[in-house]
Amino acid sequence: MKWTFSTPQDVMPRIVVSTARFGSILAMQTEEQRHNIENAIIKGAKKYVMDGGLEIPASVVLTVRHKP
Repeated sequence: MKWTFSTPQDVMPRIVVSTARFGSILAMQTEEQRHNIENAIIKGAKKYVMDGGLEIPASVVLTVRHKP
């Protein structure tokens, strides 16, 4: 599976809404801390830039369980 984005800056909004905990943890940080975290994520995403955008590989494990 790969996440695709147009620019490295597009990564941040998707990450915030993709997990329940990250958005709330980010909201508890100071403005400076949030800025530093966002910049670090964007900087990390830049290594996945390709022609026409970027693709970030993502491992996914799905499980299904039925209650007895």
